[in-house]
Amino acid sequence: MAKDVSSRSDVDRFFADFDLGPVEQVSSRDFYFNSYSHREAYEELLKDEVHQEAYRTAILANKHLFRDRVVLVVGCGLGLAPYLVAEAGAKVVLAQEKNLIGRYISRIARLNGHDNIVSVPGDITDPEFALPYGLTEVDIIVSEPMGYLLLHESRIRDVIVARDRFLKPGGKMFPSRFTVNLCAVAAPQEYCLWMDFWEDVQGFDFSDPCQRLTMGTPLISAASQLGSDKDHSSEDAWQRSQLTSTPAELFAIDLMTAPPDITTRPEFLCGEFELFPIPQSGPDEEDTDTPDAHVLTDAVLTHGRSCTDLQYRVDALVVWFDVKFDHAHVPVEYSTGPEVPWTLWQQTILRLPPPSFTGTGAPECRLDASAMLQPGRTLRGRMALRQASADRRDIDIKLSMEDGRGGSINTLSSFGARCEPLKLFTMLIDPVFARLPIVDIARAELRLHGNDTTSVLRLRLLLERLQCRSSVAAGSIHSACLHDGKAYTFGTGTSGQLGHGVFRDEPRPLLVASLNHLTVAAVACGDRHTLFLCTTGVVFGTGRNTFGQLASDDLRDFPSPRKIDVEVPSSTPIDVRCGGDHSMVLLANGHVVAFGWNAFGQLGIGVSTFGASTVAAVSSPTLVHPPGPGIRFVSVSCGFAHSLFLSDSGRVYSCGMGSHGQLGNNDRSHRWVPTFIPTIDRCTMVSCGGHHSLVLCDPLREVYAFGSGSTGKLGRGDDMGDSAIPVKVSGQLPPVASVCCGGAHSLVITRHNSALYGFGMGRRGQLGDGQRRSNPLPTGPVTSGVQCMAGGGYHTIAALDSGGIIVFGRSTRGQLGLGFVEDVSVPWPLELPVHESHDSVS
Repeated sequence: MAKDVSSRSDVDRFFADFDLGPVEQVSSRDFYFNSYSHREAYEELLKDEVHQEAYRTAILANKHLFRDRVVLVVGCGLGLAPYLVAEAGAKVVLAQEKNLIGRYISRIARLNGHDNIVSVPGDITDPEFALPYGLTEVDIIVSEPMGYLLLHESRIRDVIVARDRFLKPGGKMFPSRFTVNLCAVAAPQEYCLWMDFWEDVQGFDFSDPCQRLTMGTPLISAASQLGSDKDHSSEDAWQRSQLTSTPAELFAIDLMTAPPDITTRPEFLCGEFELFPIPQSGPDEEDTDTPDAHVLTDAVLTHGRSCTDLQYRVDALVVWFDVKFDHAHVPVEYSTGPEVPWTLWQQTILRLPPPSFTGTGAPECRLDASAMLQPGRTLRGRMALRQASADRRDIDIKLSMEDGRGGSINTLSSFGARCEPLKLFTMLIDPVFARLPIVDIARAELRLHGNDTTSVLRLRLLLERLQCRSSVAAGSIHSACLHDGKAYTFGTGTSGQLGHGVFRDEPRPLLVASLNHLTVAAVACGDRHTLFLCTTGVVFGTGRNTFGQLASDDLRDFPSPRKIDVEVPSSTPIDVRCGGDHSMVLLANGHVVAFGWNAFGQLGIGVSTFGASTVAAVSSPTLVHPPGPGIRFVSVSCGFAHSLFLSDSGRVYSCGMGSHGQLGNNDRSHRWVPTFIPTIDRCTMVSCGGHHSLVLCDPLREVYAFGSGSTGKLGRGDDMGDSAIPVKVSGQLPPVASVCCGGAHSLVITRHNSALYGFGMGRRGQLGDGQRRSNPLPTGPVTSGVQCMAGGGYHTIAALDSGGIIVFGRSTRGQLGLGFVEDVSVPWPLELPVHESHDSVS
């Protein structure tokens, strides 16, 4: 053993001579999600002769524009741009790079004798970012912000922010403009490969759902390689007969005028196109023995099954971008298209579904072309792009086009594995939903704020509730459920939280009759108050109002639902949440308004303007303090005195009481504004309990817990201490689809069979496992076929796929709605009779 220690010591000394840099500051997430952290990414870029020659010409052929100028190179990394600018005679070259790879800039500059290149580390979108030497403006901005399909992993937003903050009036940008273009392509052999592969994967059939997922995923490839084994470097690699249309420009981005949030605003990334057939060779060049060879029969025009008639098939669309240096006196531009020399970005291939594609069938059926570009005719269509979140790998592409047969093709493609937007898009256009008023409001919101994935995600909870026949909510000692759009409440009603017009308990479910003329889409229960969201977009509240949690200056309790005015211009409520004594409303534009108790900052509205203290009671709906520019929320959750927010990029933010570590920020401090939890990412769901929190994370659908660990509600086995950082729930828990916190217990629904598991406090039977004891590990499955669930103070209520509702746990105040006060430790069916109520909306 001594020899092993000595050997390790020798190796340590051996490595001591090498400075590898501050590698410990770079997380694995940085390397995976940001390719600009890799030297290899820049090496590939530096080998791209088309790209490098264009930049070299644009800069060095316009030296008079750069001479004695202050030039900012945005996101330069290991690119050539700062050194070319220095060669052109710039006075100062500010080489900005936010990744740690930028630490090599100064070293390379010195090596090449360019003392005027200054490395400027930092994120240029950070409001605190500043230029060195007291500089406040620059003459020229140079950038290389392109990614696949221009937007994938692009830095366009960084460049536009730099323009708005630092470019002097009359300044120039290199490059200044991009255009996105497309054309049609025939690739029948490749087409078969795309679908056939999944039917036999090492002897296993992966056809469902992988064939459809493949069709919906853009392919990054040189179009010349489709159906060909030729290398892209070969001059004759591209077979022009595979191109079936002339190019069409889709849209352009002008870096001088584009807004900073352009990548999330598809109205700027949308265009209509018209594809014209490629003119065929004249008669002199055709085979004179078959003068009509280019004329297709009606059958071929209808089905397009002939692999030889490539000039008429449309199996996919090829999309690329062109780069233009319009501000140069010697204009320069280059293309990444299919008919020019190879570039790093190649092209993006959008695979179109064939008309007969069902995922199975005989091979000949798969030779049907998606569309036919008939002689003398054109194909018209529309395409829109959107960067769906702060994760620059998420790009959605919506396409609608004619198929040349009198029909149309409508697809939504996405980089990455985010299938939920596809599901939600389908829900939005479903004819059942089309009849609901909330969908009209949603469509109006999408028209106003952009039909992007983020907007669709904000409708997720509401649409899923509308799709369900039943949904549920639980407060400390009362409950609510929705069935076919009608609201029922039961349990303690001494503060009016049941909304029946009286201050009394109700041991069985009772219809909230004052809302009977409306369709209720969402319900939330707090300690002693309840919120309802109707499909008209109107919010109602009933119950305790001591802290303004019903948004009324009259701090009295309300026994009947009162309308809550959420006065936020140009937006619509799409979800409601209740904490102990505070309330939140999620808006379609990704903002949140909050009101009620704020003693610990759980409203997330920051410090009061009235001196240095915070407002303990807020009776007016107030906008939650945004944690950063462009951050928008898709879900919120409220606990006793803390709140969690899920952003459209999958990040989680927390505020409020932190005494037990329930904010997940590795301390026990309270926070007055939403604060990012850095140790978890790619999250899909959040839930707050009394003093603990649960978060569901992709891609493994794992559950992380933090906060109070007493009674085992963090699911860590024998370790029942508090945790101020998210820790993965232990035990043999299958992949999870949904999470929920009760007052002192936790619940999850698994993806397989929608099985319900619970852990934490169980002495009142709230885990539903037939026991009356706490369990520090997930126990179950209690039952299966669970659609949604809610945890109360000491009870649980869940809605089933069948439309039924089950309850278990504490029943002393009627919160189970069973008509008796004995606790129940196993799932018990709940009946929902329709009763008349006692009051109307106040």
